[in-house]
Amino acid sequence: MDGYCDHAIHNPIRMEQRDLIKEEFERLGQALGRVLEWMLDRSSAPTLPSIHEKMQDALGLDLRALSVLEEEDFWQQLSAIYTLDAHWIEPLADLFFEVARLRETDGKTARGYWQKALWCYRWVHDQAAVYSMDRQFRMEQIAQKLL
Repeated sequence: MDGYCDHAIHNPIRMEQRDLIKEEFERLGQALGRVLEWMLDRSSAPTLPSIHEKMQDALGLDLRALSVLEEEDFWQQLSAIYTLDAHWIEPLADLFFEVARLRETDGKTARGYWQKALWCYRWVHDQAAVYSMDRQFRMEQIAQKLL
């Protein structure tokens, strides 16, 4: 028996914690996926208030409040609510990216969303075991918009 399995047998609480965290990640990723799908599959562009309402209902996240936070406060706020993991941070980055595109005519508001998307993509990039060209392209796009 390998060390991991042996450890898991002797510490079932650790396995249960791991399973709970895994379920949380899956739930967050699915919820964010549903919100993104809802945004992209609409015949008309969703309004920002409707997106905020969907996020509040699905995850208890207030995008408006998150969009104005400084970086340290942003990560503290997210980690106070959920365990940080690339499985849901990347869809969150995608959501910030899409909301920023919707708000491009409002420079100051869009900038906050672009910044949060970039922070999330960079965080995932630093944590990920696999390089993503799409993620890199989006980070470069956002960096250009923030100049």
